[in-house]
Amino acid sequence: TKSGRREREEVPCIPDLLFVHACADELDPVVEATPTLQYRYERGRGYRTPMTVRRVDMQRFILAVRATEEPRY
Repeated sequence: TKSGRREREEVPCIPDLLFVHACADELDPVVEATPTLQYRYERGRGYRTPMTVRRVDMQRFILAVRATEEPRY
């Protein structure tokens, strides 16, 4: 609340995940320089294949999160 009024605030729906739209060449230096960041890898998709989210799936996720006051995962 601010000045006694409830105020809507955007906060992470899934606190331990950071979704990024970029290529590995752009991300690798940032991930290497930041000890708290790491890639999530998919099992069964080859050695060290980073987890990815298709654009349409991300758009659906964003719409679902915005559709409710208190999103839960």
